[in-house]
Amino acid sequence: MKTPELSFFLQYKDMWQDRERQRKEKESEGRPQSVRIGNSFSSTTTLSTGAPQGCVLSPLLFTLLTHDCAAMHSSNHIVNFANDTTVVGLISKNDESAYREEVQRLTA
Repeated sequence: MKTPELSFFLQYKDMWQDRERQRKEKESEGRPQSVRIGNSFSSTTTLSTGAPQGCVLSPLLFTLLTHDCAAMHSSNHIVNFANDTTVVGLISKNDESAYREEVQRLTA
């Protein structure tokens, strides 16, 4: 059975492959980066890993990667925002086991 995500991927597969090829070409060239604080600039370094800032596919890919992050225990809740994942757990009677299991499962 096709999920909506799979149908979406299949529909735009050619467009994404072309954009991925272009992205890889640009990435192999590297991206110059520096830091500015006030009027001072750091030395420039070239990055060739990671998703470039502003990449239109990054949020979608992250969402698809993490969409199945669901809490195993009813006392826990998993919150995703941008590229961060947080486990919020209710610890009662000093029993942290459900919370710790959830964190362990997500980091394994």
